[in-house]
Amino acid sequence: MTDRPYDAALRWISAAVDDGRLDRGVFGVATSGGTVLLEPFGRGTSADEHFAVFSVTKPVVGLIALRLVEQGLLSLRQPLREVLPGFGPGRTDEVTLRHLLTHTSGVLDGKVDPPGGLRQALIDAPAVFRAGTAVQYSSLAFEGIAAMIEHASGRTVDEHLAELPGGDAMTFDPGCPAVAVTEIDRFVADSASFRRTRHPGAGLLARADGLLRLGSSLLRGDGAAVHPVTLAAMTTPQSTGLPILSADPMFAEQDWGLTWTLRDRSTTLLERRVYGHGGWSGCQWWLYPDHDACVVLLVNNLYPGVPGVQLDNLLNAFTTGLPMRQ
Repeated sequence: MTDRPYDAALRWISAAVDDGRLDRGVFGVATSGGTVLLEPFGRGTSADEHFAVFSVTKPVVGLIALRLVEQGLLSLRQPLREVLPGFGPGRTDEVTLRHLLTHTSGVLDGKVDPPGGLRQALIDAPAVFRAGTAVQYSSLAFEGIAAMIEHASGRTVDEHLAELPGGDAMTFDPGCPAVAVTEIDRFVADSASFRRTRHPGAGLLARADGLLRLGSSLLRGDGAAVHPVTLAAMTTPQSTGLPILSADPMFAEQDWGLTWTLRDRSTTLLERRVYGHGGWSGCQWWLYPDHDACVVLLVNNLYPGVPGVQLDNLLNAFTTGLPMRQ
């Protein structure tokens, strides 16, 4: 009997739930024609629930920023100091929107729930290197992108969300009911306080169907999210050849586009022509334009690799289950 598409991926998820490595979540698949699979797993889970997606927030906010670039309201060369005059005391370099979007700003990352708030933490953040000379992952840098969005449009990131395909299934509202994240209080001072930051690099709550609808629109190239030319620019490597300041070997195997992760040098993926992002809780959102496919995994396990959840194994099971092109 021949497997249906995605059966191998669903078996992988079922095994991870059965042996306790994953708690609960939603797995979904979309093509340019729309959602083709939406499967909750784990006890009591519904596909209609919101999950904290953490860094999957970043490309969503990136799309909002690039929509403003399309409208001529923002420039990739916009200096952050023009929006936040107090930014970077002692810095002699110029941090631009492009640097913030590509993790080349030199902004030292910090706690996701700093006591004085994200905006002040960004203003006071020390420089790790001169902007544009290296790569170091920084969620705090996305507070600078949010400040530029607000300055250029007069509206917050939250207010822009509704204009994206699937945006009605995403929110930064700390009052939105969401699936509890396991053990988060071990890593943040107060999970409720973190939710209140509405962190533009890590604070999004989303339903799987929202990310699938947004992914489907991007695959179609219908311009509802961003123009295809803009998406092509966003998925062009921007960090090739720069020193990578991270001990995590994963960062040496990828490039950054404009907020998108480009896994072109991965040693674990079978299909490397992919863009998307992963999140702290194991959430995954990846698009395979050559295969007309978008995959979403929403889960609630912090550091899923610790109990042995190798998410690239799931992506390999997914991609090799895709229908063969005729």
